[in-house]
Amino acid sequence: MHKFGLGHSFKLLRAPDCCGTRLLSMDSSDLALAADDGLGMLDLGMLTAGASGASGALGDCLSSFEVPEVPLFGESADLLSRGEASFADPLLELSRRRLLGTDEPAEWEPMYEAASLERPIYDSDAHKPEFEAECLRVLQNPFKAVLFEPPTAVQDAIARIRQKTQYEVKKVVRLQYPERFSMHRQFMRVYRIDETRWVYHGTTKTNAAIIAKVGFRNSASQRAKFGKGIYTASNVWEALAYAEPDAESFVQTFFVAALAQGPSRVGTENMSDFGVDEAERQILTTTNPEQTIFCAAYEDQLYAHYKITVRYCVEETLLPSAHSIVRMYHPAIWSRVKQNPAQQLALAAPPFAVLPPAPAPKQAPAPMPRAIPQATEITCHQQFRVHGRVKVVNTWRKYEFALNAVGTIEKIVKDGKVHFFVALDDASMRELVRIVNKPPLMSWHTNQSWLRCQLCHLEKVSAPAAAVSSAAPAAAHAATSGDPSDANGGSKRRKL
Repeated sequence: MHKFGLGHSFKLLRAPDCCGTRLLSMDSSDLALAADDGLGMLDLGMLTAGASGASGALGDCLSSFEVPEVPLFGESADLLSRGEASFADPLLELSRRRLLGTDEPAEWEPMYEAASLERPIYDSDAHKPEFEAECLRVLQNPFKAVLFEPPTAVQDAIARIRQKTQYEVKKVVRLQYPERFSMHRQFMRVYRIDETRWVYHGTTKTNAAIIAKVGFRNSASQRAKFGKGIYTASNVWEALAYAEPDAESFVQTFFVAALAQGPSRVGTENMSDFGVDEAERQILTTTNPEQTIFCAAYEDQLYAHYKITVRYCVEETLLPSAHSIVRMYHPAIWSRVKQNPAQQLALAAPPFAVLPPAPAPKQAPAPMPRAIPQATEITCHQQFRVHGRVKVVNTWRKYEFALNAVGTIEKIVKDGKVHFFVALDDASMRELVRIVNKPPLMSWHTNQSWLRCQLCHLEKVSAPAAAVSSAAPAAAHAATSGDPSDANGGSKRRKL
């Protein structure tokens, strides 16, 4: 067993190949922290003993340090009593770090001192064979409806996507932002989320450049149908329905992101507090009833791993087979599809996630001035005549006091409608009518004490008994004198 004494100096001869994407740099404080954790971060084969106080470097991978005053490796009573090894295998340590989320994804490239990296792994204008396997993995999830049989090459996958959906993949970019990824993994540890799910977020070209650099931002969210937060979708076509295309090229951009979903519920409009579930865990995500749209409450729930640019081939006729797969289009693209002169198919309008702008309301033509009919005074209308006796059975609210009152029709006027003017028998009621009929009145309403009625307000009544009895002798005299006109007149009076 190798033993090293306190105060000895050591040189790191080589850095392990598994130390991650950055050059290894350790000093005495790092080693002290490792000793406190009970871990020896270095393989003994990587160290050589030298003279006390010596220091040096071998290239960029060498660093000298002095062992702090901690128990000797291999001679600690605590370590021996527990039966633990005096150092850890760097491969096991790297696995532990990845399990806890402290290391970057395996696909990431070394960045050295760079804070971020955006690496194109596919470009329609330049072939990149070194990223072939990674690009196939990335395209498999969003376009699984057409890539259900694993393609053999990227070009095969791109051609199949275009043939089946009429979308052409233009570019795939890997996004390496260690600080944001570290916060995303830390969020998963805090809320004890073990797995993420792949989701998609479509946006404009300008917003895509901002999201790639600074990540998702709650303050930029413009939707609140299922709550206030950052919206993504499990269906790439639904995400593209929100990705505003370029006006000329019809290029759209969407992100492939990892979502730490956590406890979820169906959201409601403008919901800001998602509440807790039955186990009293904080609900982090709301969804639509179909669970195809996800609203994340926190920015660190999401990390955008890839940015993908696609172009809809508007120059081609939309085929029913492609329409049955996509089914959702941005309104600008659907409008362009309908303008294609070769488009002969009667396709059902897609269920837009973003409603197209409402057409401007049509200006209604100015109404023609209506000719006012000339008022005409008439002597009878239907069974009612001037000087006929009537009863008020219905009226306007202001004349309710006159209900069931009896009176005589003094005038009938027609001006498109028929108006009856009734003089009530009761003098007190006539006075009330005069008070209610405040000027100005209609020009043909010549007496302020007359009650204005319509046909539905009146009911015909019989003449008074005195009038009938006085008419009987006259009718008898006309019959004996042989005057037919008097006889007819008397007959009519008796009928009244």
